[in-house]
Amino acid sequence: MTQPIALALAQMSDPPFRRVLIKSLLLTALVYAACGAAAWWGFGLLPENWGWVPWEWLQVALDWLAGGAFIFLLIVLFPAAATLSIGLFLDEIASAVEARHYPSDVPGKETPVSDSLLLGVRFTAGLVALNLAVVPLYLLTFWIPFVGVIIFYGLNGYLLGREYFELVAQRHGTPIEVRKLRKLFRNSILWRGVVVAVLLMIPVVNFVVPLFATAWMVHIFKRLERQAQAEFGAAG
Repeated sequence: MTQPIALALAQMSDPPFRRVLIKSLLLTALVYAACGAAAWWGFGLLPENWGWVPWEWLQVALDWLAGGAFIFLLIVLFPAAATLSIGLFLDEIASAVEARHYPSDVPGKETPVSDSLLLGVRFTAGLVALNLAVVPLYLLTFWIPFVGVIIFYGLNGYLLGREYFELVAQRHGTPIEVRKLRKLFRNSILWRGVVVAVLLMIPVVNFVVPLFATAWMVHIFKRLERQAQAEFGAAG
């Protein structure tokens, strides 16, 4: 269980990882800067006095609430932004891991940038939509200990586990084969996705988590693929 983690961590300082880290950080920062600029512009359009607010203290509270809500959304949606940026450079990480640890295996096929971008955008859109959809549920369960936390990490763990697994597995099989393997080991993939979701919420650490998650999932995919081959081979 711990060996894939150790292997992924040991390779984090390799040159391909450093190059991807720089590129993904720049891209993620650009996305967040654009979101911040848009929010600043949007807040600037709001009138200083909303008119319908009868008390000044309430207006101030609403202004702070709006700013807090924006920051909350940035935090909630960070996994999506980080995963989208790393998805564009997946082949570099996966190829580096496979070349170092699985040189005798058939190398994975390079994923066209358009396919990686499409998969990343589709995942990001789904992650954003689902997280926004459950925001009322977060608010309703705010006063119930751990319920909101369980919902957040359960939802994002499922989505992140599925995304990283498919990003890696699509280099070695058809979409149908990838879905079959994912469904066969869905629980194993789920808890690993939860680990990734937890790590993405740790400041500073979250900048390198997509690299680690990609490398880790390459090792997981290799193990699950061989396990499936052994099980089906024995059954046949």
